[in-house]
Amino acid sequence: MPRNFKLGIISDEIAQDFDIALELVAEYDLDAVELRSVFGKPLHELNKEQLLEIKEKAKNANVNICGLSAPIFKCELALAEANEHLELLKRYINIAKLLDTDLIRGFSFWARKPFDEAKKEIIEQYKKANEILEGTGIKLAVEYDPSVYASTAKKVSLLLDRKNLPNLYALYDPGNNLWALEEELPFPDAYELLKDDLCHIHLKDAIKKDGEVEAVAIGLGEVDFRGLFKRLIKDNYTGYLAVETHYRLKEKLSEDQLMRPGGNDFSEGGYAASKDCLNHLMDLIKSL
Repeated sequence: MPRNFKLGIISDEIAQDFDIALELVAEYDLDAVELRSVFGKPLHELNKEQLLEIKEKAKNANVNICGLSAPIFKCELALAEANEHLELLKRYINIAKLLDTDLIRGFSFWARKPFDEAKKEIIEQYKKANEILEGTGIKLAVEYDPSVYASTAKKVSLLLDRKNLPNLYALYDPGNNLWALEEELPFPDAYELLKDDLCHIHLKDAIKKDGEVEAVAIGLGEVDFRGLFKRLIKDNYTGYLAVETHYRLKEKLSEDQLMRPGGNDFSEGGYAASKDCLNHLMDLIKSL
C-alpha cells in the first residue's frame, strides 16, 4: 500500500483486550493504534501502571500510539462542565506525555442552541485550552460530530484560528458528514475546508437513505475514499489515518454508543467488524 500516509486503528473498535487489538494490528501491518478505552475503561480512569503496560505492549509490538481519542469538550457548554473538561485536558496531557504521543482529540460541546449563538463561548473555552497546551508540544485535534456544535467541517473552520489558537488543529472525519443533518460533501468539500489546519484523519463509512444512516465497511459507503486517498498522496499528507470501524456485523450500535463510544459493551463484536473493514480498506488501497 502507499506509505505516503500512515495507517492506524482505534484499538477499542477491535477489543478491550489490548493484546487482541495488537494481534489484529500486526496481521494487517498497521503502523499505529489510537487509544480511547482499554481494559473496559476510558484512558483517564486507568492508573499509571496500566498506562505503562499499554505503552510497553505497543513498544514490543513495534506499534506507535498515534493519538488519544479523548472526550474533551463533549459536554455541556456551561462554565462548570467546561472547567471540568479543562482539568480533564490536563489529565490527558499527562497521559500523552507518558505514552509518547502528541495528539489529543477534542470536540465543541453538546449542541443545545444555534451554532452562531454558541460560537463566541466555544472560542473562549478554546483559548483556555490553548493556554493549557502551550509549551507541551501536544496538539488538540477538534473533530466535527453530529452531536456537538461543530457538526460539519465548515463549523470547525469557523472556530479555528491558528494565529490565535496555534495549539488547536482540525481532525477530518468524512464519515461523520453522513450522520450530520447539514448537507456537506465529505470529499472534496469537507477536506478543502480543513486541509490547511489538518493534523489527523479518522476513517469510517456509511450509507444514508431515507433519513437513516447505516454504517458500513470503508469503501462500501458514500465517502469517496478513492478520491481522498489519491488527493492525500498528491498533497503529501504525512499524518495518520485511523480506522474508526463504528459498525458491527450482527447488531447495530446504539445512538448512545455512537455518541459515547468506549467500554466493554461497545467493543463487543468489534473484532469481526474491524477485520471486515480492514479487508475492504486494504482492497481499496491496493486498487489505487
